[in-house]
Amino acid sequence: MGRPPKPPLYVLPHGIEVIGEYPPNKHCKYWRVRLRPHPFFPGVREVFGGIYVHRSRAVLASKLGRALTPTDHAHHGNELKDHDTAENLELLSASEHNRHHKVGAKHSLASRQKTSETLKALYASGQRDAAPLHGSSNGCAKLTDAQALAIKFSTESTKTLVARYGVSRTTVKQIRNGSIWRHLK
Repeated sequence: MGRPPKPPLYVLPHGIEVIGEYPPNKHCKYWRVRLRPHPFFPGVREVFGGIYVHRSRAVLASKLGRALTPTDHAHHGNELKDHDTAENLELLSASEHNRHHKVGAKHSLASRQKTSETLKALYASGQRDAAPLHGSSNGCAKLTDAQALAIKFSTESTKTLVARYGVSRTTVKQIRNGSIWRHLK
């Protein structure tokens, strides 16, 4: 028989027992807490009798009285990441959270250059494939650009075009509505 478990540091509503707190560090910019396993946190890996989650998610789950889904975001009303009180946290969807934080956001020149250099290195090393080729430059294409243009602007029936070019009805319809061969004008 092992030692009895240590008492929790504090207990959130709905019986969420906090057994450890960890400040932000270079790997995670949010406070984290170690909890005893709880039904509000399904699928979180248990490590030595505890689970690790962001403190803001633990506080918001206790405030709402339910488990948070992976698409639920805990938004800090005053924008301070270490102010994890129930009054300061609100539930937002991923799109709402992005809309709130990414308004007018643009990547800096240095950020764009770094991304470009990283992609070039990945292409050169073969770790990443180049973007797929479009239209007739794709080696698997059954049609030439001229044939796809003819289909796009043809007034003939779909059945006639299918027979002439040896492609499916779906392909003809997608060329006509612009969902494929989009680069053609």
